[in-house]
Amino acid sequence: MKSMSGILGLMGRLCLSFIFLTSAYSKMFGWSSNVQYIATRHFTNPILVSLMIGGALVIELGGALCLISGFQARIAGLVMAIYLTTVTLIFHKYWVIANEMSRATMFMHFQKNLGIIGGLLMVAALGPGAWAIGNDGRD
Repeated sequence: MKSMSGILGLMGRLCLSFIFLTSAYSKMFGWSSNVQYIATRHFTNPILVSLMIGGALVIELGGALCLISGFQARIAGLVMAIYLTTVTLIFHKYWVIANEMSRATMFMHFQKNLGIIGGLLMVAALGPGAWAIGNDGRD
């Protein structure tokens, strides 16, 4: 059964990582689109926006690689959960949207992020599982 929990832990980490890898890819190869999107949230200072996107890229790519490999997965899970909580509260404020359809869509994104945050917190609390680089047998 320990082998099965190791496989399931790896599969869970891979699933959690996918959204962050695709998001990092869009930041690397769609920088200007991301600048425009962030401007819709009233962040217009180009230096601040570049720092925001650059920081997000580092967290998303570095965190995803840590989750996939299991290396420092607890720390990565915690950092990514804090990051995603911040992003969710800034970019998915469904409660301020008047249009019912738009509010419902934003609420769905908010809920999705809560689920991902929950998964990241579980990695932070329980570790990556048996199939991880640097696993010392405690997880």
